Formats: sequence, structure tokens, C-alpha cells
Amino acid sequence: MERPAEPPVIEGKRAANTRRNFAAVHEMYDKGVAIEVIAKSLRMDRKTVRKHAHATVVADLLSPPRQSRRMLQP
Repeated sequence: MERPAEPPVIEGKRAANTRRNFAAVHEMYDKGVAIEVIAKSLRMDRKTVRKHAHATVVADLLSPPRQSRRMLQP
């Protein structure tokens, strides 16, 4: 029986920032700090903090980088 393919590990500046913000938000959110207070103290948008706080794992927030279409298609 074949094992399901593991999702690719996403690296880069954006992924590193997302992981750091996810950890910071969860550290405060788990202590009972309000989302609005977290947003102000971390200088993040309230909706982004809510998205990070409600995600169970950081992988839910990461997506592969977009492929740019710089070359003309035949």
C-alpha cells in the first residue's frame, strides 16, 4: 500500500515570518489575551491575528509561492 504524498515544505522569508507570527499570536491567545490587544501589540491587522489564532497548525496558513508568468506562452 502506498503512503500518501507529504505536502512540500515551504521555505522563504514569507514562511519564516508566518511561522514567527503564528507562534507569537498563539502564545498570547492561549493566555487569554484579546485579539484586538494582540493586534495592537504585534502591529498586525486584527483579521490576520484572528486567522492565525483560529488556525490549529501553521501549515494551514502557508501556501506555495505563486508562479509568475513572465514568459510568453506559445
